[in-house]
Amino acid sequence: MSDDLGLFDEEAGDSRSRKSRDKGQAGKDDPAARRRKRLITLVGGAVVLAVVAAGAIYGVREIMSIGGYEDYEGEGSGSVVIEVADGASLGQIAQTMTEEGVVASPRAFTTAAEGNPASTGIQPGFYLLRSEMSGAAALNQILDEDARLGQAEVQGGMLLHDTMAGDGSVQSQGIITILSEASCAELDGEQQCVSADELWAAAENTDVGELNIPDWAVAGVTAAPEQRRRLEGLIAPGLYHINPSWSAEELLNSVLSTSSTRLQAAGMPEISDDSGFSPYEFLIVASLIEKEGIQSDFPSIATVLYNRLRTDHELRLDSTVNYFAGTGSIRTDGNVRATENPYNTYLNTGLPPTPVSSPHTPALEAAANPVDETWEYFVKCETDGTSCFNDTLEEHDADVLDAVERGVW
Repeated sequence: MSDDLGLFDEEAGDSRSRKSRDKGQAGKDDPAARRRKRLITLVGGAVVLAVVAAGAIYGVREIMSIGGYEDYEGEGSGSVVIEVADGASLGQIAQTMTEEGVVASPRAFTTAAEGNPASTGIQPGFYLLRSEMSGAAALNQILDEDARLGQAEVQGGMLLHDTMAGDGSVQSQGIITILSEASCAELDGEQQCVSADELWAAAENTDVGELNIPDWAVAGVTAAPEQRRRLEGLIAPGLYHINPSWSAEELLNSVLSTSSTRLQAAGMPEISDDSGFSPYEFLIVASLIEKEGIQSDFPSIATVLYNRLRTDHELRLDSTVNYFAGTGSIRTDGNVRATENPYNTYLNTGLPPTPVSSPHTPALEAAANPVDETWEYFVKCETDGTSCFNDTLEEHDADVLDAVERGVW
């Protein structure tokens, strides 16, 4: 059957079908073709078997490795300092150890820690470990108190510089000294420290814009009469963690950054809003309160300071005179009080140019919450440090005489 459009070209189709059948028949009859076909079938089967075998081996290995982990053997070698961040979990500590090459895998440490309740008490800070330690050895090392590095405790009322006794010996260490000592550690057999001189150089010479100080403190720091005193009061009380590998600049800025966070947590600068003083001046007031009495008297001392500042009377505080002199005696003599300097509140009215100590939170709170009294005088009148407060100089002088006669000071 055929038509003009070629839609039913049955003859042509029959022809192609015959050719195909002829070709197939020829292939079946060709021995070489049959051999090729068998070879392809064998190769394909071998490949399938290989894949299946590899999968089986992998599966067995996976099953056998359940609960396994990489771990080093022994106590390790060298020195590696790691930081445990505040609030870090055991898993995060383990990850840090792995990244620093202390342990072979996080599981090596966490598995060792699982059976030791003390592992949950690991505190934030820097620790001295070694390279390629077993998980158990790393756990034992980090739980050893000697492995903990760089702890510097700054207490309320501390100064940057050392305070000297009358015989010239150090009466109490300053913040710079304790930071320097906290930076010391033996790394790879060599003792390393950031010296106090290096820290002083950083404190005095680093550009203000590169210091991690609060914005509200920049103007006060810039206007400080001496570079050596410009950061006074800006290292808040608390525990600081020091990495012994830091430079002096890194150490100082890390401490200032932590301190800024603590001052903010204590309410700065908003806590000063109702005081009538700038935040930096408010910090100076708090530093005076901190140095002038015991904590229970802080709000009363704040009252006296504000009353005297309001009436433009000299503050007449021995703490400011001692601060400039670098001494720590309770009382000062006439010669020291007659010495001209910006911190002499017997000669100058108003506040000293910088804080004279590091105030802690109760001092800041007292500066924000003075008691409602008209006192303008106070003096230590009890051996436990309690002060007596007066409206008039006559009352004050009587309390002074009484304290002396009773041997309070």
